[in-house]
Amino acid sequence: SELRSYVDLAVSTVRPLYEAGGDDPKAREEAIRRLAALDYGSDGYFFVYDLQGRSLMHSRQPELVGRMLWDLRDPQGRPTIQQLIAQAQAGGGFVEYSWPKPSLGGQLAPKLGYVTALPHWNWMVGTGLYL
Repeated sequence: SELRSYVDLAVSTVRPLYEAGGDDPKAREEAIRRLAALDYGSDGYFFVYDLQGRSLMHSRQPELVGRMLWDLRDPQGRPTIQQLIAQAQAGGGFVEYSWPKPSLGGQLAPKLGYVTALPHWNWMVGTGLYL
């Protein structure tokens, strides 16, 4: 529930832009800027993808931004981004997956993520806790 609270807080920081901005690219840019500025602890950050799997914001791995990651799979063969997007589109929720951990130099580590959708913008917003 802590992860859900973090995502709810992050979404609340951009909700006025989301509700008033319509399709205004400037509102989306400002929302990305606000979300990128949020983090917590050594490994706590937020990420944003469009619902087709393109990375729109990842404050700890900026090299991912703009990349299509729909087909990304973890070492067990699970489609990580597809699972996150499916959960976001189902009303939000938790997903277990593996992801590079910043404090371990990018070594893969198990993670529990919480995601939600901002459907009007075609976005998924999430965060996660390394286990």
